Amino acid sequence: MPNIPFDAIRRLLLKGAIAVVIGLGGMPAFAQDKPDIIRIGSTAPGHLKFVLAQKDGWWDKEFAKDGIKVELVTFNGGSEATTALATGAIEFTYT
Repeated sequence: MPNIPFDAIRRLLLKGAIAVVIGLGGMPAFAQDKPDIIRIGSTAPGHLKFVLAQKDGWWDKEFAKDGIKVELVTFNGGSEATTALATGAIEFTYT
């Protein structure tokens, strides 16, 4: 194994770290467009907070400020809600 001076290794690692920072720093970050609708799921019959929010239109009022409609989706169990969340069928779940 070759005997490489410690300073040479340190300079090489520093150059590599700088290259990574420059490479990642130049990547643009884009904001996503506002969705037209947000789907929120809950397990049936749902928790009291979910039922009250649905009955009183809390989410509708809050998201209407930004022009977003809310669709509430009920599931028979947590596994169905989790699957819907993982596949993108809903954006949020409340179980």
